[in-house]
Amino acid sequence: MTVGFACTPECYSGSSMTTARDRYRAKLRTADQAAAMIPDGAFIVQGNAVGEPPALLDAVAARARAGSVTRLTMTSLLPLGASARSILAPDVRGIIHWRSIFASGVDRGSSPAATPSTRRPSSIRCRASTASS
Repeated sequence: MTVGFACTPECYSGSSMTTARDRYRAKLRTADQAAAMIPDGAFIVQGNAVGEPPALLDAVAARARAGSVTRLTMTSLLPLGASARSILAPDVRGIIHWRSIFASGVDRGSSPAATPSTRRPSSIRCRASTASS
């Protein structure tokens, strides 16, 4: 015999569900509010690829431009366009220091020393190896 339980909408009006919902809502922040909570000197690992948070990245870059942070270190596996337009922009490079986990096209294109033939992020160091004969 199978016993089931069906809950009507009235079940969800109990204090435990309302309390969880209220706690969730109390924690919601705008991108600017969330960025304001990041302390100067923080190391931030941002979302990757489609998980990249454009509004939050814009807010972090705006704080850097406004001078409310003087040094942040950020990293991601695969930065995309939102990173390129905000935290990897040339005007915030002295404040937001990028440490790439994977050198994507955005990383290579945003390196201050990048030229069309040698685009590498500043955090990647390559050594040429020579084979001895």
